Amino acid sequence: MKNRIVVSIGIITLMILSGCEDYLDVKPKTFFSSETFYTKPEHAQQAVSACYALLRNPYRLVATYGESPFFMLEFATGMCLTSIGQASYNAEFRETNASSNNLYAQDWWQSYYQGIENCNIALSKLPGIPDVSSDTQSHYMGEVYFLRAWYYFMLVQMYGDIPLRTEPTESAETVNVPRDPAAAVYDQIVSDLLEAEKTALPNTSTSGKVTKGAVKSLLAKVYLTMAGYPLQKKEMYARAAEKAAEVINSNWYSLFPSIDDLRDRKKGNQTEHIFQTQFAVGIAEHQIHAWLLPRYSRISGYSNEYGCFYPDSSFIRTFDPQDLRIQEKGFFFTNYPNWEDPDVTVYFPAHVYKFFDDDAMIDLKGAQNYPNLRYADMLLLYAEAQNEADGSPNALALDCYNRVRARAGLKVSASADFASQNDFREAVWKERYWELCFENQTWFDMVRTRKVFDLKTKRFTDFTGYTFPYGDGAFRLTEKQLLFPIPLREMQTNPQLIQNSGY
Repeated sequence: MKNRIVVSIGIITLMILSGCEDYLDVKPKTFFSSETFYTKPEHAQQAVSACYALLRNPYRLVATYGESPFFMLEFATGMCLTSIGQASYNAEFRETNASSNNLYAQDWWQSYYQGIENCNIALSKLPGIPDVSSDTQSHYMGEVYFLRAWYYFMLVQMYGDIPLRTEPTESAETVNVPRDPAAAVYDQIVSDLLEAEKTALPNTSTSGKVTKGAVKSLLAKVYLTMAGYPLQKKEMYARAAEKAAEVINSNWYSLFPSIDDLRDRKKGNQTEHIFQTQFAVGIAEHQIHAWLLPRYSRISGYSNEYGCFYPDSSFIRTFDPQDLRIQEKGFFFTNYPNWEDPDVTVYFPAHVYKFFDDDAMIDLKGAQNYPNLRYADMLLLYAEAQNEADGSPNALALDCYNRVRARAGLKVSASADFASQNDFREAVWKERYWELCFENQTWFDMVRTRKVFDLKTKRFTDFTGYTFPYGDGAFRLTEKQLLFPIPLREMQTNPQLIQNSGY
């Protein structure tokens, strides 16, 4: 260490003695400008990689007490509790009083707009990069169109009307713009996905990159969302069903035989997983596994077993007792061996197990991919959309619904079991609650349907006026909670932005 200090001082002294003027005149040898960077085939790959990078941002730690933007979409549903009283950002959404200062809302906005900016730059530069084959360039463009659509789809659902930018930022004038109508944003999303669908993307891939299957799946979700609130373009139900049917009939995907496979690191990007946010040991790790462990339970080698969120018991009670998803170590668990003494069993209230990472219990490095689009979602999406479009479920819709239930060990249903279109509609909605719980999906379903699965009555009720099962009736959903707040920092930077109602 002493030798290193001496060498460092010597180098600094030589720099001073050689004269500041000469030192400042040295021309940089590793600096890239927009004119020099996008000039080689490898630059094209790097530009596309930069578009993927922002997908991981919401799954990182942003505050002291195990707080991550990932939790925002879960606490907003009223389905989960926390063991961390100091986690103020969690509490705001859990108690329906989020403010424009909430770091979660700010992080989703900033991260995904940065992702959009990276996509805009890539789309403008990729066509001009030399020595890239036409197929490769088409492939790259397809990836970027999809990613821009993904970022915008998430943002428009969260915040409603938002600024729509499709060109790289050149000056402050191009940033400080008013919010565009949500309908215009959805039109751009559809346009981007239709462009991506025409490119040379592979149908499927285990690489974790965008595929034709992912494009079609996202299109189906976008169409279904457009059919619901706030746009209520009912004709989109038929389009959603058609696009989901393309995915189903392609035979590119299938359900895993067991729900245990969903959390297997080695089975990422295949079979049921259509599109995931990628993580890897030593490259991009996360703490989701540790955050969801019961607080200070001493069942792992982690020093930060946070107990960040766990399901409210009323949600657990909505499952059929025979449902494999509610069985011990299905989607939830209530006991585990003590880390230091495996002969001692530690018991706790039901915690989420569907993201439990067996490998992370050994190496303490979370690297399980996070699911964004999976085949079970497509099956239930088709069942819902076709029923809405045609007035009753057809054979394929019933089969899709039954496939998800059969894997959960539940009896299959016949068309005669549903007396009306609404009976089948609500059956599919419930299945979405159970199958996709805690995958950042439920809140979006609540908003597009304007309905909530009442965890006490096990019936669907209106979004506005629904009271969360905890808090003795103190926490009630209003129209305010249909959107998240525009971050205060963005409002201060861009005076043309108008805040969402109630914030």
